[in-house]
Amino acid sequence: MSKYDPLKDYLIKSQERVIRLSFAQIEGILENQLPQSAFRYNAWWSNEIDGNHVQSHSWMDAGYGTKDVDLNSLSVTFEKTN
Repeated sequence: MSKYDPLKDYLIKSQERVIRLSFAQIEGILENQLPQSAFRYNAWWSNEIDGNHVQSHSWMDAGYGTKDVDLNSLSVTFEKTN
């Protein structure tokens, strides 16, 4: 089980095609803090299938991809991919 599974479950249950969440909302869903790299680097939010970004599996396995990451407003938009 990944610490990002609660985000995956949240997205799976959503009926929305586009979901904008603040980093604080995501931390609430996870009941855990995001790493500092999530606040500093757009790459942390990349839609990576292979590689070391295990967090991307949470939204990609739920059928979403990140569309817009705003490090200034600390928010990210997920969009349904299928």
